[in-house]
Amino acid sequence: MSSGPRVTDRLPGRNADSRRTICSPRGSATVEAAVVIPIFMIALFSLAYIIKVFMAYNVMQSALQRVARSISNASYYYHVSGLKDYSDELDRMGQGASDELKSQADTIIGAVDSFSSLMSNISDQNPSVDLETRIRSAGVLGKELVGDARDVVELVKGIIKDPKQEIKLLLTVFAQKAAYAARKEIVCLISRLMLDAELDKRSATGMDVKKTLGIGDISFSQTQIFGDGESLEFIITYTVNPPVPFGLVPKLTLSNRVKVIGWTSGRGPSVRSEEQEEKQGGSIWIEMDNEKMYWDRGLEIEDQELDRLREEAKSLNMSFKPTSKRYPVVDAFMFDDHTVKAFDLFTLNPFMKTYQDQPGRIKSELKRHGKRLLEFEPTDYPEVWNLPNQERIVIIILPENAREALPNIDELISEAAAELKRMGISEVRVRYDYGIYTKPDDGAETEENNGVREQEAA
Repeated sequence: MSSGPRVTDRLPGRNADSRRTICSPRGSATVEAAVVIPIFMIALFSLAYIIKVFMAYNVMQSALQRVARSISNASYYYHVSGLKDYSDELDRMGQGASDELKSQADTIIGAVDSFSSLMSNISDQNPSVDLETRIRSAGVLGKELVGDARDVVELVKGIIKDPKQEIKLLLTVFAQKAAYAARKEIVCLISRLMLDAELDKRSATGMDVKKTLGIGDISFSQTQIFGDGESLEFIITYTVNPPVPFGLVPKLTLSNRVKVIGWTSGRGPSVRSEEQEEKQGGSIWIEMDNEKMYWDRGLEIEDQELDRLREEAKSLNMSFKPTSKRYPVVDAFMFDDHTVKAFDLFTLNPFMKTYQDQPGRIKSELKRHGKRLLEFEPTDYPEVWNLPNQERIVIIILPENAREALPNIDELISEAAAELKRMGISEVRVRYDYGIYTKPDDGAETEENNGVREQEAA
């Protein structure tokens, strides 16, 4: 027998190596598949989720646009029925009351701030500030505190004298807020029903759009209904559910927005235009406004007012002397042997955005004219001004419908007039005359603001 190795002895070893060589590629493919397939599936589902989100957004935007157009058309009946007029009037009253309450709060806060500043100045131990400077600063702050305290006292006296007016302001603000909330809730409820109907129309194949696209939690809470008086801004928020494999991913929140102009008298003519035109007939405010003659409009009104003053002088057996257009402060003198009256005439349009945003500027404007008249000493008419009795009179002229712009304009003017009379102004006359005013578009209003600023500068 041969003592060398047998072939059969080497077979097992060779077969094991062969098996390892053959199985190695298969194992690598399995490992690669285990790594790549989950990544591929995640990418695939992510792409499907993105497509789903885009589809949901486009479907909701399309449906919301249809709803907005339908509501805009229906607002025509809201206008012609007169409900919008009542609503707008309540909004204006509520805004005026809110501004008045804010003005009262600002008066109290200003007094508190002045007191705090004075106490801080007194308690300041900064060695770099000498005693004289500290005393001078305290004196200035003290004067400010006295003025602010006087305003607070006047405010408290007014509230105590007429507490019903304060309650009326609070109730007006509450009524305005409640009316707007009710209007919004009604429109949003109708809009939600119409939106559901629009989504059902898009289910032509019997597919539930909201269920298929995972749309839920639809909310109209941010919607604004005639917030600016003429537009409807529909804003909806909703969620889109992620695909099933992304069960741990939170829902995605989307928002759609559509803004439309209501079919009312907000822009352009309406069925009520004839009635408005009858009211507007002969209005200098409108006629010269349409021609963008804002500067000339003020001068024309002042000229007509001077004619009235001339007739008044005749009835009082007094002489009348108007000044030139460029004469500062005083527009006319009325005098006899003992008394001279100096008049400052000016027009004010409360429909301007400046006064709409900051009603307190009406008081400031009236006080500015009064203070200028108090400080002015005529040099061109000494024979008139040296009479024993001198009276300074301010006349403010507004459109006939000025109260529609600011319901509390009478209170604002009365407060400013009371302050001016305490300072020495003999009389403050208020005239609502020379026609009504209708608000133009934004561009024209901007030009009017510029024209008024030029007139004031002159």
